[in-house]
Amino acid sequence: MKSRSTLLFALALLVLPSCDGDSPVADSAPSSDAGADLASGDIGAKSDTASDSQRDAAIADVAIGDAPASTDAKGMDTSVDALIDASGDIFAADAATSGRLNVLSYNVAGLPGGLSKSDPVKNTPQISPLLNAYDLALMQEDFAFTTQLSSKALHPYKSPPGTPALGTFMNDGLTRFSNAKFSGHTRIRWKDCNGIFDQANDCLASKGFSVAKTDLGPGVSIDVYNLHMDAGNSNGDLTARAKQVDQLLAEIAKRSAGRAIIVAGDTNIRPSKNTSNKQMLDKLMLQAKLTDACVHVTCGDADRIDRVLYRSSATVKLEALTWKIDKTFVDSNSKDLSDHEAVGVLMSWSIASPGGG
Repeated sequence: MKSRSTLLFALALLVLPSCDGDSPVADSAPSSDAGADLASGDIGAKSDTASDSQRDAAIADVAIGDAPASTDAKGMDTSVDALIDASGDIFAADAATSGRLNVLSYNVAGLPGGLSKSDPVKNTPQISPLLNAYDLALMQEDFAFTTQLSSKALHPYKSPPGTPALGTFMNDGLTRFSNAKFSGHTRIRWKDCNGIFDQANDCLASKGFSVAKTDLGPGVSIDVYNLHMDAGNSNGDLTARAKQVDQLLAEIAKRSAGRAIIVAGDTNIRPSKNTSNKQMLDKLMLQAKLTDACVHVTCGDADRIDRVLYRSSATVKLEALTWKIDKTFVDSNSKDLSDHEAVGVLMSWSIASPGGG
């Protein structure tokens, strides 16, 4: 059996002649630095993998909780059906002003044959139904098992799979499933990476971040970023990751000025490792005015690389209510389904006035 290093070496030989760390990647056009997902029509692709009855049952159980009474004191219809509009979006009775959002950040270790530290062939189908506990599931390293990951996830909106950029072997591995409609889904490749034959082999994949405008309620939206940064702690890794922080900050400043945002994913930034990691995390948090959900609720695990960060705007307030390592993402022997643990954050949102955000 070939070793992981041998396999990576062979794959690298296939892409090395055209490998360029600065080459952009986009779903729409290779000449553009960032492109909209054509397969979704610039909107999160609406899933038809589940029947209406299955989806409604899952929505009632996961997103809404116990079904409300048929009418309220004013005679208004507050049944589950009345809370689901024609497009399938779910809004609580007071969704014009406030609501809650259950967010998952999870590196699913979906590298192809022999390269993963986990067992994605066996584990990915087990991960899929567990995603239904979340309104917004943001996954990283979904390189080769997207169909299996999506198979039992009942979210009505799903990002289409990315494609490898010129000179790379794999796509960006970034996938999002959502109960809320999202639009303008865009994939942006990191301009800098480190490692082809070694140092975590980051340049073999089109790693980067994705962003989409996500509707929380009528007239209320936020921007949600899903990212996967360069791995490792060599000088080359640290330099690449610091430049990725700068690239992300520039995009946030351009795209999301004055808007509430969520930034989640595998940052590969562990401040306890070295001063450089601490400095780049501090820079990201300060310049983008982000709050770490873990720190906000005093979770005691602020060194974890899988993060959910957020900020409010003048019109939309976001706040982390709970943070947890979701222990349901294990197999029948209580073994983790990935080499990363799943991070779940329950957030609240509210607006200062109808139509804000």
